[in-house]
Amino acid sequence: MIRLFTLTVDDEPDIREIVDLALALDPIFLVRHCPSGRDAVKAAVEWRPDVILLDVMMPIMDGPTTLAQLRADRRTAMIPVIFMTARAQMHERQRFKSLGAAGVIAKPFDPMQLPALVRECVVSSAAPAQDFLGRLDEASATLAAYRSDPTRMHERAALAQIKDIAQKLTGPTLSQGFAGISLEWAALEEAAEDDLTGRGAPMQLEQALDRVLSRIETH
Repeated sequence: MIRLFTLTVDDEPDIREIVDLALALDPIFLVRHCPSGRDAVKAAVEWRPDVILLDVMMPIMDGPTTLAQLRADRRTAMIPVIFMTARAQMHERQRFKSLGAAGVIAKPFDPMQLPALVRECVVSSAAPAQDFLGRLDEASATLAAYRSDPTRMHERAALAQIKDIAQKLTGPTLSQGFAGISLEWAALEEAAEDDLTGRGAPMQLEQALDRVLSRIETH
C-alpha cells in the first residue's frame, strides 16, 4: 500500500496530537510532527514528506515565512503545503493560495473529515493505478539487485539504467501526489549522473539507492 508521508507543523501540542489521531484513522497516512517553522524546514529536507500541514500563526517563524523558505530550497520546493488556520475567509484563502499553498483547512476542523480533506488537496485519485504500483515493484527489484552487487552497480551500463529508471518514475510519482518519493527519485537520478561523469561523492549513489528502496518498502 502506498503511504502518504505527512509532516504536521503547529506550535500547540494539543493540535499536533489531534491531527495525529485524526490521520491515524486512514492507513494511507504516516505522520510526523514538529513545533516550529524552523524545525519544519529541517525536517522537510531530512524526511522529504509528501505533504506538510502548516499552521499559519506561529512565533518566530510563521506559516507564510516557513512556506517561502521551503519554496526557496530545490530539495523541498515541490512538497505540497496545506495551511491550517482559523483565518479561513475567502479573501484569506485566496491570499494563501497565491503564496503557493496547495490548500487551506479551517480551524477548528472535524477530525473525522481531516483525512479526506488532506487527500482532496494532494492526491489525484483515491488509490494509485495498479500499473503504477507494478512499476514501483519492478524498479525496486532491479535496484535491489544492483545494490547487492556494488561493483556492478558502478558500471556504466548499470548507471545508465538506474538513471533511466529514476527519471521515468519521478514524474508519475509526483502526479500521484507523492512528492517525497519523487524527490528521492530525483536525487537518485542526480547521483547516477554524477557517477557517470566522475563527479560523484563517495557513497553518494549507495545512499541515494538506500533511501529510494527504503521509501518503496515503507510504501
